[in-house]
Amino acid sequence: MKIVAVFMLLAAVTHDSHASNVNNFKDDLVTTFVSRAAGDKIKDLLEKFKEIMRNGNETKGIPKLDPLSWNHKEISINDELLKAKGEVNNLYVEGLSDYIVDYAEFKFAKMNLSIALTWSRIKGDTLYDIIAAKIMDFIPIFGKGNATLEVENLKFSTNILINIQNKKLYLTQFVNTKISLHNLKLNAQGLYENEEFSEFLSAVISNIAPEGLNDLQEEIVTRVDNMMLEMGNEILKNFDFDDILGILKP
Repeated sequence: MKIVAVFMLLAAVTHDSHASNVNNFKDDLVTTFVSRAAGDKIKDLLEKFKEIMRNGNETKGIPKLDPLSWNHKEISINDELLKAKGEVNNLYVEGLSDYIVDYAEFKFAKMNLSIALTWSRIKGDTLYDIIAAKIMDFIPIFGKGNATLEVENLKFSTNILINIQNKKLYLTQFVNTKISLHNLKLNAQGLYENEEFSEFLSAVISNIAPEGLNDLQEEIVTRVDNMMLEMGNEILKNFDFDDILGILKP
């Protein structure tokens, strides 16, 4: 009888374990399916946001972002990496909406949105006037003139933590952000009021930019995260769930 009881106990434990594994598998399968479905919707949203960037949305207070155009913008930066004071005029940037959505996933349990985007090319030009600037509180910069910039194969990936209150989305934090680029071409005239040195410095910056971005990744990412958090919430404050569902409709 003892042997029979042991076998019955083993059978019961095995059955419970099997049932538990099956249930866990079902839960994992459902979670994976929902996450993928949500990821597909996020991709659709990012694709449709391209049109908003190109045309703007007057009702929601979103200006046209591609091409980005500023007649005049005062520049004031004060942090450890860069201190600068000056202005840009006739700024024109194109290609901001021409991104490829490499990856998008939403994890409901953690309210975590993961995305990866690639821009094949972004081009810009402006008239700049640097009144006073220092890089890392060490290298002084000044100058005035025309500047053109072209960035190739810019990659951006991040995890965005999201909160929901009163049918509205709020971005709370960007984490594990990574930024890289394949090539950068800068042509700035008038640096240090010396055209030869300005041409030389533009070539040096263009050459070291990809590696420099990697070396200063932590410092740059911190500033980009803060900027994206502010810009993202500024856009989202005029949207609720119904608006977002409306964008997702075919």
